[in-house]
Amino acid sequence: MKKIILSGKSGFIGNNILEELMKSEYLVESVDLRKSKDDLENNYSKKNFDVFIHAAGVHPHRAELSNISTFWKSKELLKKIEPIFANSKKVILISSFVNLINYNEEKISETNKICSTKNDNFYKKSKVLTEKYFKMLNKKFKNELIIIYPCHVIGPNDHKKSPNGLFLINNFKRRVLLYSNVNYPITDVREISNYVKYCIKNDLNSNKKILIDRNLFLLEYFNLLNSYRKKIKFILRVNIRFYYFVHIIFKVLQKLFNLKKNPYPISTYYYLKLNPKVIPQLDNNYKIKYKLEKTVFDTVNYFELL
Repeated sequence: MKKIILSGKSGFIGNNILEELMKSEYLVESVDLRKSKDDLENNYSKKNFDVFIHAAGVHPHRAELSNISTFWKSKELLKKIEPIFANSKKVILISSFVNLINYNEEKISETNKICSTKNDNFYKKSKVLTEKYFKMLNKKFKNELIIIYPCHVIGPNDHKKSPNGLFLINNFKRRVLLYSNVNYPITDVREISNYVKYCIKNDLNSNKKILIDRNLFLLEYFNLLNSYRKKIKFILRVNIRFYYFVHIIFKVLQKLFNLKKNPYPISTYYYLKLNPKVIPQLDNNYKIKYKLEKTVFDTVNYFELL
């Protein structure tokens, strides 16, 4: 029986992975990275695992993406994982598609190299830091490293309402939607769990995988949400400069009224301006199970919006 250890069980993705693995004949243990580094080292320095799944991380809401605390919290988590990483034959990292943005070709692909720029928000920087750290440990301990790149993750069983879940809820309820014609790729949370289980069952070696059904534009997403509503909703297109203009307005309001958060961070404007297209290259005979329409419908249904 394979021994598996999972971090991040209290999060949206980690909890779904845990529930899926518990259905199989695996011995699954979860680790709480909020404990001290010494406690974790004492508990796991002499334990061995077949698979270490790292799903822990900081996923802030849009207004907090540029908050430096996101970066420091992620860095603190990384300081505690080495003893677990060292004693695991295979490591599966749940990363983010933002790490694979190619700024020159304006696309996201599994063949791209991770990089960071001055315009990145601290969420992106924390993801880059995490992946680079895992690759460093991978070179040190010579174990298999599988990196999964989900996009905007939604799905049922979103108990705490993740940022992408709240984005769906808020836009479902609005009468008027403003959008820019940008890409908004979606990953079903159950697809992540399925691929993790597929990697373990088939004993896959080191690889990188983007998990989406297909590339999606924000307008298509809004139209899908609108199709479930009986009331009339207006969907209006705006230029991405409008986002920059609103960002400036809120920046002024921050200074005048001492507001702590700007709901329109400048880093999001740069991402929208780049507008990268996601190009998945799935192989290993893995087939996407959850099609986009089912993912959106099941999420809308879970939040009882119908």
